[in-house]
Amino acid sequence: MRKRGLTGSFWPSRTQETLMQLALVPGVDVEKTWRGLQPLDLETLEPGTFALLPFVYRRLQEAEVPESRLPRLAGIYRSNWVKNQLQVERLSSLLGVLRTAGIDPLIVGGPAIATHYYAELGLRPVLQLELLVSPAEGVGAAAAITKSGWRPAAGSGARASRFQDGTGTTSAVLYEGLPEYVLGPVDSSTAIAALREAAVERPIGGTSAVTLDASDELLLACALGARRTLAPQVQWLVDAHHILTSGEMDERRLVDRAQAHRLGHPLGETLTYLSGATALGITANRILRTLDQQHTSRRASLTYRLAANGLGPLGLAPQALLDHARRSLAEPLPTALLSLPSVMRDAWDLERVAQVPPVAARKVLGRTRRAARASSQSVDAGERSRSASS
Repeated sequence: MRKRGLTGSFWPSRTQETLMQLALVPGVDVEKTWRGLQPLDLETLEPGTFALLPFVYRRLQEAEVPESRLPRLAGIYRSNWVKNQLQVERLSSLLGVLRTAGIDPLIVGGPAIATHYYAELGLRPVLQLELLVSPAEGVGAAAAITKSGWRPAAGSGARASRFQDGTGTTSAVLYEGLPEYVLGPVDSSTAIAALREAAVERPIGGTSAVTLDASDELLLACALGARRTLAPQVQWLVDAHHILTSGEMDERRLVDRAQAHRLGHPLGETLTYLSGATALGITANRILRTLDQQHTSRRASLTYRLAANGLGPLGLAPQALLDHARRSLAEPLPTALLSLPSVMRDAWDLERVAQVPPVAARKVLGRTRRAARASSQSVDAGERSRSASS
């Protein structure tokens, strides 16, 4: 939902925010906060809320709050723990395969965050293994993974290959460099070199893995989280909270990397939100003051708004458009506009640039019609509801 002073409609709802405070804020009156949320149906929570339930279980248990659904919450926690143990074991074997091939990937996202920034493995679901290599290592890494028994899976893209293990229980994503949207105007090889320069080797399960520095992990979470998506989540905000409270943040590096990648807006708005929602005032405000001293171009601001708001009732902005807008931020605006038709031609798999305008018009018309139908159905549902109540 929307929050005053913040861009976009992807921020937590009132219920989600209260659950976040119950889960994350020290000194909160657990029983009073939990009772204030009732009636709360665990089976019909908003999308993305599930990530908070293991924390809720632990806080209710520690505060000895009488709650008949505690076994249900305990089951969610235990399920997370068991699945995560499996994921960590599979990661260890996958790392062995890649290292044998002479490739030592960066472990990012879920497995790195859950095993280092969270006190217990059951508190944060690891939905997939995430490995980052340089574009030059991509083909060799994918070949090694496939040769070891993993099979390609649906959802692969130009710079992200998905795999499923032989048992069908574990998914892995191999990123060939950072996503275009995160890179912005930074060259891919330069970005990977900067990540590796600050990377930290940490234990994950029974092995050691190269993971991102806290500032890089936080910036990645904010860049990918603070934007409009098909399924709004709160996991990225919980991750950001834990990284910020770890005491490992290199604040100067964080601001410098945000400036280089033109990610000051998503970082700043995430910190602003967490400052109010989870009592991170001192840490967040110090970073925000430093961010405020940095120059931010109007184009970077408009690009963030496009990512955060999408096309309004017409839905998400095309990813190729967002990627190009971010990638070209260091170019003169006329140059960026001139190259946009070629970008969309390639993204839509067209033969000629001349085909782009009519295809774009058809896509806009289709979205407009779908939005009109959705609006009409919403009005009809509201009228039926009012008729039934009267």
